[in-house]
Amino acid sequence: MLGLLLIALVVKGAGFYLTYAPLEYQRYGDRLVAYDRWLDEPQWSASIDALRDIEVVHDRFQTGYLVLGQSP
Repeated sequence: MLGLLLIALVVKGAGFYLTYAPLEYQRYGDRLVAYDRWLDEPQWSASIDALRDIEVVHDRFQTGYLVLGQSP
């Protein structure tokens, strides 16, 4: 039973890492771009004017991630 819990935690952690680790946020003029370093491709971009309530939230590992509140 402990082995299954450990496997589940490893899978969950690996999924989080694969989802968020390669992303970096860059600003180009009036655009905010989420750039994937592993794929060497932008994933999305948004106008700075359309974004509200942006904050950087630090996790336990002090890597930080971006929280966006987008206006309608």
